[in-house]
Amino acid sequence: MLEDIVQQPNESSEVPEQPSNHPALIFLDFTNPDEIKPKLFAAEKNRLSFYINQLPVYKSKGYSPILPDEIKAVENDTAESLNRVAGAISQRIDSDYAGYALLSQTYQKEWEDLLGNNLWKVAEEIMGPLKFTTRTLVPTAWGMEGSDWGKGTAAYDEDETLNRLFGDGIIFIRMNPTPGPDNDSVKRKRTLIHEFIGHVVTVSLRVDTPIDETLSKCTHQPDKEWLADELTAQVMYKMGYYERLGDFPRQSISSQALQSTREAFYANPSAGPEELKLKHPGKIDHVIQEIVARI
Repeated sequence: MLEDIVQQPNESSEVPEQPSNHPALIFLDFTNPDEIKPKLFAAEKNRLSFYINQLPVYKSKGYSPILPDEIKAVENDTAESLNRVAGAISQRIDSDYAGYALLSQTYQKEWEDLLGNNLWKVAEEIMGPLKFTTRTLVPTAWGMEGSDWGKGTAAYDEDETLNRLFGDGIIFIRMNPTPGPDNDSVKRKRTLIHEFIGHVVTVSLRVDTPIDETLSKCTHQPDKEWLADELTAQVMYKMGYYERLGDFPRQSISSQALQSTREAFYANPSAGPEELKLKHPGKIDHVIQEIVARI
């Protein structure tokens, strides 16, 4: 039954509330489909239309966003692809509303676990005081597995409807993700930290730099993703989700291309994973400034 799936998992008083001065991740209340379906439609329409328009850019950077079958068949025809967006989205939301709700509920439980395990204390030890911002987690059927879609990114800034509905922005999490090397719960937590800590919290520090969040403005995508991954690795290791820092599953990126970024992040970038020491602990702005200066 839909009502058995669409429930709010955050009613337990054992999970501490997030301090108001820290960034906040907001979750939709799927118990009201009449309110939520238009929000899902607006978010999916913006996201899918953006992917269609920017498909050559994504492919040039080695990405292959998942598209609806109706659009995949005509993906080389941008105008026809855009004509098919609304129908594809409406059909998917109506047929799989419970799937959207279940993903949101599952990730909300993971987020509560992270907050209860001192996420912000650990993050600030590594990065320093974090600027307040918000994101709303929105499940998606398409695109990349996880994406920050908020202020400071072209797709969001140019859409007045999304700004009205979602404030500072959205974190999209795709349903049916690809299998990971570790258990599902750890992988979900890794996705949340990568997107919210690695991307959202640092987005304002990277505007108009070679590691800008907007893909078309970012000239050094591997450096940007490496930074987000390394922040995620440090946070999850210090929180106890990995016994060794070297156990964190990093993306396969050329070490030569990232040498200057490593040197900005670590005081001893050539050391083994367990001996690495942060170069600017508690000063992520200094790390990013040095990365940009070295690129």
